[in-house]
Amino acid sequence: MYEKLDGQLYKQFISYGIKNIKLHKDIINDLNVFPVPDGDTGTNMTMTLTNGYNAIRDNDGPLSELAAKFAYAVSFGARGNSGVISSQFFKGFSECFTETDDADTELFLKALDAGVQYAYKSVSKPTEGTMLTVVREATEYVMGIRRERGRFKSIQELIDAFLDKARISLENTPELLPVLKASGVVDSGGAGIVYFFKGIKKYMNGEEIEDIETEDNTVKVIDYSVFNRKSEFVYGYCTELLIQLTDGKVQFDYDKFKARVCEMGDSVATSYEDEKVKLHVHTSSPEEILSYCHKFGEFLTLKIENMSVQHADTHHFEEAETMQEHRYFGVVATASDKLLEQHFKDMGVTATVYGGQTCNPSVQDFLSVFEKINADNIIVFPNNKNVILTANQAKKMYVESNIIVVNTKSMAECYSALGLIDYDSEDLETITDVIQQSINNTVAVSIAKAIRNTTYDEFQITTDDYVAVDDKKIIAVGSDACQVANEVIDKLLTDGNKDVVTIFAGKAMADNEVEGIESYIYENHLYVDCGIIRTDDVVYDLILSFE
Repeated sequence: MYEKLDGQLYKQFISYGIKNIKLHKDIINDLNVFPVPDGDTGTNMTMTLTNGYNAIRDNDGPLSELAAKFAYAVSFGARGNSGVISSQFFKGFSECFTETDDADTELFLKALDAGVQYAYKSVSKPTEGTMLTVVREATEYVMGIRRERGRFKSIQELIDAFLDKARISLENTPELLPVLKASGVVDSGGAGIVYFFKGIKKYMNGEEIEDIETEDNTVKVIDYSVFNRKSEFVYGYCTELLIQLTDGKVQFDYDKFKARVCEMGDSVATSYEDEKVKLHVHTSSPEEILSYCHKFGEFLTLKIENMSVQHADTHHFEEAETMQEHRYFGVVATASDKLLEQHFKDMGVTATVYGGQTCNPSVQDFLSVFEKINADNIIVFPNNKNVILTANQAKKMYVESNIIVVNTKSMAECYSALGLIDYDSEDLETITDVIQQSINNTVAVSIAKAIRNTTYDEFQITTDDYVAVDDKKIIAVGSDACQVANEVIDKLLTDGNKDVVTIFAGKAMADNEVEGIESYIYENHLYVDCGIIRTDDVVYDLILSFE
């Protein structure tokens, strides 16, 4: 029986919770409101919490140290709505242990409550029937038991009670959120929380959980053969590091530091906060940079990459370069593939963040790009409703520039807005107004194959049917992608309010199919302009933009 929580028990709890989510990741992902392959809650929660665990994996320190490190790292690794909310729950939970190495059930209760408060504060408009409800109701339940019956005898007893109520709360989520009930599923984020605490219970019961290796499709696989004995070394090294200033080293002067590193390299971006210095620099002699920086403290992180390899590798996103000249504003857009990235850059985007419907970027991904843009203001296009919260979390954590997160829920909205931005203007209010007007005037409909049989509203959907979904509802279903697209086009162009259609064609769509949809528009809607954008999107076969 576990009467108190120490560092190693805390570490095992986190480890087994993550293992159990990974084991059931596909089940969590499939708890999707619409039966299309864009469910990613299990993936996002796994990657978010794993980022936190990696900070303590090889650390056998006391509870206070492990909890502080996990709380810090899990926030930076948050990705997707479920990842951001769960990261804040576990951050608030863990921060209650940073001043003790021996937590009893009373402090554990306090930590759960703190986690709930952090989770609710992470969203501007909390929605009940989600993960928030599950953690809140389970926490309120165990706190009620404490008031009525007295202290819990053990951590195990407390978690058993928490988990019992969490399961009940999860099963009730469809009654609180009608869209879940219409789809016949429970909330996926709430399911992730239940699986996490089931993992803890398994550990306390002495059950083993297989540690499944999961594929992280955000990891770069670089072809190092592009640089060989005869290659010309042109681009230098991209060097990134984080230094903890320490006593007994050379006295640190930030202005002198910046001036010196600018002499030693270019594309310099640096920040100084909480006795930590972060540096990004391009240099042909990274050893000189390291020697200079080491005078002031110890390295917390360090990364050196050969940019000649990066430049030659055309299969992955290239690193965002720091602007050589200062600018009034820069633009960051999330892009799911290289074709789309190039489209965005051709339209003036300063830097892209890699991320698609089933592979959301993390808070750290956004922070890394922000650090490399030399601008007073940075406008961010998340391009996915599941990335908006992550971008806003990064905004809260970044203080070097004014960050404006535009609530784009699709690449179609971003594409429309980019075409209207005046990149020479320094009137930020007008720029953002124009962007918002463009978004308000754009309707985006995504078409993808169904991954399960289901009934939604009046639609009977069979696996492999093509399902057309706008932001809130299914608007067409059929066995042929082109026929579904044509049906959507007729529905949205009937009232005459839209006169521009852009077809974003994914990897699976043949050119003749896309051209057929274009011809249908010209033949049946005479006053409508149409354009085609090819992408390598593997989730959505088509995205139709109406302006």
